[in-house]
Amino acid sequence: MNPPEFNSMFQYDDSTIEAKLREQVSSSISKGGVVALGFTVPTVALLAVLCVAGGRRDLQLGLAFASLGLVQSFAAYRFGKMGRATGRNGTYLLLPLVVLPLVAAIGSHFLGQPGGAAALLNAPFTFIMFHLVVLTGFALDARFSMLAGFVCAAGYLAMYLLAREQLAQISAPDPLVSRVFSDPAMHVIKAALLAVAGIVMALLSVTTRRLIFRVSREEQEKSFIRNTFGMIVDPRVRDRMIRGQIELGGEIRVNTVLFCDIRGFSTFSERMSPKELLHFMKDYFDLMNAEIRGQEGTIMEYVGDEVMALFGAPLPLPDHAERALGAACRMQQALAAQRPAWEREGKPPVRAGVGVHTGSMLVGNIGSSERYKYGAIGDNVNLASRLQGLTKEYGVSVIASDETVREAAGRFHVRELDRVRVRGREAEVGIYEVLGPIGEELPPTVQTLAAAYEQALRIYRQEAGPQAREAFARCLELDPTDRASALFLERLAVSPSASAGAQA
Repeated sequence: MNPPEFNSMFQYDDSTIEAKLREQVSSSISKGGVVALGFTVPTVALLAVLCVAGGRRDLQLGLAFASLGLVQSFAAYRFGKMGRATGRNGTYLLLPLVVLPLVAAIGSHFLGQPGGAAALLNAPFTFIMFHLVVLTGFALDARFSMLAGFVCAAGYLAMYLLAREQLAQISAPDPLVSRVFSDPAMHVIKAALLAVAGIVMALLSVTTRRLIFRVSREEQEKSFIRNTFGMIVDPRVRDRMIRGQIELGGEIRVNTVLFCDIRGFSTFSERMSPKELLHFMKDYFDLMNAEIRGQEGTIMEYVGDEVMALFGAPLPLPDHAERALGAACRMQQALAAQRPAWEREGKPPVRAGVGVHTGSMLVGNIGSSERYKYGAIGDNVNLASRLQGLTKEYGVSVIASDETVREAAGRFHVRELDRVRVRGREAEVGIYEVLGPIGEELPPTVQTLAAAYEQALRIYRQEAGPQAREAFARCLELDPTDRASALFLERLAVSPSASAGAQA
């Protein structure tokens, strides 16, 4: 069963985009209402002062319409703030604002204002309608823009018909000037332009909405790919792949590899149902991954219960060996802290072995042209895996190669365990138990055992059989569970003299 957060990535559709779009439109209309209030409030105040204090009754009609505009602006602000300024609500709310100049002009004619509709027909007052039709595009509603354009066009024609007789009385020295004011074709064209403006804004709204939906879908798809791909490979590898910074093939570079494997996994996995095992492994991997990524490591892959991590790629790390050893120690500490809780839940005591090795390897996108993965291959990668296997034989939690210990430059307490022969290598490899960072003091018993074991190992390499047996026996007296000392005693029992190291 997929976790809920994984399933949720598949649940995206246009309704989500539509909801966000409506929210944005309402926010824009609310802000527009604030701007409109900034103009209408002082206008109403000024006209009110002129009408009351100045006795300008001819401005009463203007005051009435300005007050209506103020009410409409406030309504746009409030409805936009509540997220209800879209669709039909937006039409009912904004259309009166768009046609307000027309209503004012036609009203002035019937109320007997000087010049009536004719005085306003060719004045800048009517050109406001073009701006208002254009502004409807911000609502991203094609039907509203077309409706506004055609209503304004029809209203303008109605205003022309009311003012036609007055326009016929206009005379000017130049007949062409008189014709501009009174020719029906001029006013029909102007009305047609208003309708065309509405159509253009409708098309622009449709195009804009399609663009927003397309971009939003692409972003959703990219987010889905990033999230899904990030579950398959390390997020940093994913991001570099998306940016095209990792190409097919790779490069030879020196890195540190870490392998971690649960001890006795087959035994305790048989006690759990598949569902219980999946949940447990998720908790276990989350615990391990947190420590690896905390040290800037890259999770390369999971093989059963085994984790492979790389330090130094894809992002270079000058202290990759130190970080890998730090991650190994923290992983063991995290397991020790979590173990009692798991045991209380009836889960077996979980222990893990960690192998760490530093060396040159091929790192990059490895595979065929049809299918590949980001990984690391080479003899040094295999050696790290074999060192992890040796943790069982030597009874320790973390084994690092001499290359890694040398690269970490004495920043960790270590105990030299042995020198081992590795298949495919002529030279033996020195292996060390990593006890902890230098900054953390070791328990006295661990320090005493490490010193005694170091002395025993030195005697063993001098081929002093009886003395070596006595030295390792003293180590077992200090810690009867020290598997490494027991291993050397078994080896000495077979051959009294010093022999070659173990096979890895």
